[in-house]
Amino acid sequence: MTTQSSKTNVEKLMNIDPRIIYTTVFIIIGITVLFPLAVPAPPTEHTIAVYEWINTNVRAGDNILIDYSISPSNYVEMGYGSAAFAVQCFQKGAHVIFTALIADSPPLLLNKWPVDIQPLLDKYNLKPVYGVDYAILGYVAGNEVGVASMATDMWKAFGSKDYYGTAFSKLTIMASIHTQYDLKFVLAGGGSTANVEYFIRQMPVPPKSSFATGSTTSDLYPYYPGQLLGVLGPGLTRSAEYETLVGYAGGGHIWMFASTLIYGELFILLILGNVLFWYGLMKKRYSSRRISGMKV
Repeated sequence: MTTQSSKTNVEKLMNIDPRIIYTTVFIIIGITVLFPLAVPAPPTEHTIAVYEWINTNVRAGDNILIDYSISPSNYVEMGYGSAAFAVQCFQKGAHVIFTALIADSPPLLLNKWPVDIQPLLDKYNLKPVYGVDYAILGYVAGNEVGVASMATDMWKAFGSKDYYGTAFSKLTIMASIHTQYDLKFVLAGGGSTANVEYFIRQMPVPPKSSFATGSTTSDLYPYYPGQLLGVLGPGLTRSAEYETLVGYAGGGHIWMFASTLIYGELFILLILGNVLFWYGLMKKRYSSRRISGMKV
């Protein structure tokens, strides 16, 4: 019989107290909260393609549509990137309108997003004026039908009023925006693959791209480069990359540090758990063969 003192280090590791693992996870998460760091995020092909297209083709006065179909569950993946994208548009002097196919997106845009975009606006001394440089049109119902409605008549799709109830006729920015032909570029919300496909099918005229969650990124690759200039996903990585391109290490970089550290630990535990499982299984089989081979 094997006593506690005679157990090997591997056997001790196989019987480690679960509380030690939980404590380790808690410490790692605590580090990311108490000591947030901005890790490097070198831009890759798709991110560079979108950024360079905006830099090369967008002029002052051009209209950009950002479909802000982002929910609290995927804000970290796409919110910071969309902020960096909007700032690039403002730097070019473009006009930006915000729409949403998800009902809980406008409140997120009004309350959380300004906190994250303000440091970027301050850094470049940008002061976009509501109704002139940007406008929040809000939620449009109907999903694909809603996108089709926006493509043919933007005013009618929103009842000629913005999210605050202000008439479009009082918003300078809306004087030149009526159909998809008035849009220079569309950044489609990528919280769902379907959201992006709605814009691909119903708003084919303006070039477009989309931030995408890790789970929807692969579904969008078939649309590149024919219908999408770039697939900005997995969202958190591409958000950090877009921040790099606009010269700011913000929330995307910080969350990259957190996710790298946490997933790194989980990856190590996963590999270690599998190795120990197979070690125990093989040892058990070896012991059984020894016992069966002994002579009585």
